[in-house]
Amino acid sequence: MLSLALSHFNMKVGPQVIFNSENSLSEETLEQLPRLMDIHEDGFFIHIFEGIQSANLIFTIPSPHSRGGQELLLISILTSENDIDLNMVNGLLEGFKSEFMKIYNIHLAFCMEKNGSTGDPEK
Repeated sequence: MLSLALSHFNMKVGPQVIFNSENSLSEETLEQLPRLMDIHEDGFFIHIFEGIQSANLIFTIPSPHSRGGQELLLISILTSENDIDLNMVNGLLEGFKSEFMKIYNIHLAFCMEKNGSTGDPEK
């Protein structure tokens, strides 16, 4: 099993998974991911739970609509394999972050109800 998940720290409801590429993951497994945002502040880290290994990268994007001027995101690759190539996975996650941050006004995807902004559902 290999899955990609994106979590966002929502100021109203707390951290939550907003994208998951693998529908076969249980709700219990998915609920574990956003909690990692409370444990780690930023950067790359590995977390193992219930036979699943997750490689994770916490990062922020600028957002004029968010408290502190930024949105907190967590990108995770989940696998049941034990032999993850840490350098390769870290490179993949950093590449995702880099491409993600190139999206013009990406912060609008996360400010749907902040400060009266309607955001951008297409993002």
